Amino acid sequence: QVDEAVDRLVGLAPRAILFAYTSSSYALGAEGERRARARLEARAKGIPVIPTCHAAAAALARLGARRVALVHPPWFPEASNEAGAAYWRAAGLDVVRSVRMQPDRPFHEVAPAELHD
Repeated sequence: QVDEAVDRLVGLAPRAILFAYTSSSYALGAEGERRARARLEARAKGIPVIPTCHAAAAALARLGARRVALVHPPWFPEASNEAGAAYWRAAGLDVVRSVRMQPDRPFHEVAPAELHD
């Protein structure tokens, strides 16, 4: 349904369209994500389409990062956690740890301070 979402967003004339679909990027892999981005940008009529992992990879490269630790949300299945580690390794980063956050209580949202702790 992302194609239809892009079509609708184009009518609003945003400066960019951001897709926060990290687990989809993990499932597609870097090459699949690149193809999906190219397809969506063709529909976007010149509006840049920026997937989460693409933006993060650009930021990490700009910072000169070589090693990362991944902390995924608890609703990611273990397969997505593993795919995330594989995605970033394929991007040339040393993944020193890849875990799913396991909060000590039921929750609806996790405060940034709790995630940091």
